This record gives sequence, C-alpha cells and structure tokens, in this order.
Amino acid sequence: MIKKILVLAAVSTVVLLFVRSLNNKDRLQESTQTLQEKVINVTPLKPTPKRTIDFEVKGQALSFSWAEATKISNIRLNSNLKNKETARELAKNNQCKNLVNGSFYDKSGEHIGLFIENGKTLSKYTVNRTFNGVFYISSDNMPYINTVSPQEEIRTALQSGPILLKDGVYRKFDIKNDDKERRTMLAIADTGVVFISIYEKNSVFRGPYLSDLPEVLKEIETKLDKKFISALNLDGGTASAFITDELTLGEISPIGSYFCF
Repeated sequence: MIKKILVLAAVSTVVLLFVRSLNNKDRLQESTQTLQEKVINVTPLKPTPKRTIDFEVKGQALSFSWAEATKISNIRLNSNLKNKETARELAKNNQCKNLVNGSFYDKSGEHIGLFIENGKTLSKYTVNRTFNGVFYISSDNMPYINTVSPQEEIRTALQSGPILLKDGVYRKFDIKNDDKERRTMLAIADTGVVFISIYEKNSVFRGPYLSDLPEVLKEIETKLDKKFISALNLDGGTASAFITDELTLGEISPIGSYFCF
C-alpha cells in the first residue's frame, strides 16, 4: 500500500512539473512578445528621407540633407534675435514648408555684419576675415554671393562666412580652434538656391571640420549631380536648424535668423 502511494505521489509530481513548465513557457512567450511590442512602440522604424544622402570625407561618415528654392521670390529672411522662438515654432507660425537657420550673432545678441530684412537694414556691413561673404537677393529676385556690401537696391541680405565657393572657384582657408560640428550652408546653382545641412551619420550635432567644407561641398556636387556657382557657410553647431517636410533637425541654442520658403 505504501509503495502504491509513493508511486502515485511521484507520478503526480512529474505531471505537476510538466504542467508548470508549459505555463512558464507560455508566460515567457507572452513576456517576450510584450517586450518586443514595447520596443517597437518606443523606437519606431523611420525611413531615410529621400533628400538625405550618406557619404564619406577623410574617413568621416557623414550625411547631408538639402532643400532647394527654385523660385527665389519665395525666399524670406527674418531675424529671430528679439523673440527667440524655436525653429519649430517659427516654421509653424510663418507657414514655412522649409526652414533653415541664417547667419551668426555675437554674445550681446546682435547680428554680425550686414543684415537686411524686407528692405530694412537691421545691421550694417563690417569687414571681417571669417565672415567674408554676403548673400543677397536683388529687387528683381536674383541671388548673389559677394565679398562686399551690395550697392544696388536689394530685398534681403546677410553677412556670413567663410565663402566656400566663388564664381566656380573653391577657396582654401585655415581655421583656428576648428571643431567637428554640424554645418549649414547655401549654394547658388542654375536651378535656384540650395540649402544644405551636413552632420555625422550617427550624431546629428557633430559634423565635418569647417576647413573641410570645400572638399565636402565638392562631394555634394557629385552626389546631387549639380554645378554650384557660389556657396557660403552659415551658422552651425547647436545654433543651427533645418526643417523640411521629411526631416527636422532642431537647435539647442536659439537661431539668430532663418530662411523660410
């Protein structure tokens, strides 16, 4: 009798362990599925924007995104030093399909060099070795990049730099205390004005050295199969922003001005 009881107890224990293993397996499958669902919800897969291209310069893995204004009359340039709105707010409030940061400002919160908004001069031209270029749009909506203040009647202008390309000739320059930061530039082509943001593939606030930008721009010309006439560096790093219908690269520090088109 005792032997029968022991056998039955052993059989019951085996059955119980088997059932528990099945339940644990089911719970494990449920937990794994739940975890996968949470990961997918937290980090959704995002397709690469069509106007973003990966490339490499001097062993540095970079990406660039671009937006082109083919109708120059649509380009607006505005200061943001007074209100200091975020790029997202500016894009929304001003109905900008594309928004790109403009030029530099100093520690006192003033534009560096020439700045003309809708025909009104907010800051005058100054001679500056680094900010040696002026991008402006004439009253008949023609874009230019020059090394001096324009004398003709113009609609909008900003001083920035350095000039990367002038009349088809690339420039070389040395920069002290050069850092790898996100860069923003504009280039004039036969088809319009191309605005470009360049950054590291895996770190959007890092990018190429400023002194490498002429070489970077040559690669971008090749990738886009475009011929640029002139090009100018704009503000970069944490005070840069680039917003299109496909991509939003926000700023950490306020942008001093912005192009809206």
